[in-house]
Amino acid sequence: MRENRFLIVFAKEPRCGQVKTRLRNLLSERQVVNLYKAFIKDTIKLGNKCKNFNKIIAYHAQGNPVYLKKVASKYTFYKQRGVSLGQRLYNAFEFARNQGATKTVIIGSDAPDLPFSYIDTAFRKLASHEVIFGPSKDGGYYLVALKKPIRNIFQNIKWSTCSVLAQSLAKAKKANKKVYLLKVWQDVDSCEDLRRLREFLKTKKSTAINTRRFLYGKSFK
Repeated sequence: MRENRFLIVFAKEPRCGQVKTRLRNLLSERQVVNLYKAFIKDTIKLGNKCKNFNKIIAYHAQGNPVYLKKVASKYTFYKQRGVSLGQRLYNAFEFARNQGATKTVIIGSDAPDLPFSYIDTAFRKLASHEVIFGPSKDGGYYLVALKKPIRNIFQNIKWSTCSVLAQSLAKAKKANKKVYLLKVWQDVDSCEDLRRLREFLKTKKSTAINTRRFLYGKSFK
């Protein structure tokens, strides 16, 4: 069967009070929106390294995602469906499968410094595994990849807790799915995460250039 790779980026339309709200202790609402726009630009740039792949923006927006369509004009747009994150992830995998996907990787838009090699490895490991997770330091995951949709690994998960990955791994094991774990990476949710990212990018002039430009154009506590 012909291999058909899909990369899906989960993203929100950047609007005040609706993105990265935990960063408002450090930044103004407008700064948070501009930072998130930088995250999106860098994530789109990362996705553009995937040559001959099908690329999708799984978006969340009230109304038309104007900004996302502007910066990701070459992506297919799919509106996220579902109440929980698990439902939205599963439905996105289903959408990709209905488009002919044989391997699908989903990433978020809050790890702008993620190396492309991690995405590439996820696709390669799907040749011999059914589920790929990219563990994040907070106990969740920054990436999930499947050959085909598997509903149970996303069901009854206590999202936004430090046990998200552990719960999903247990469900995959119970379903006898072969799992591969990528290297740990850090997404950005808290002010501490943002400070860490700023320090990391200090000498990485070619990494996450939009985010780096924003972070080094502002004063942080």
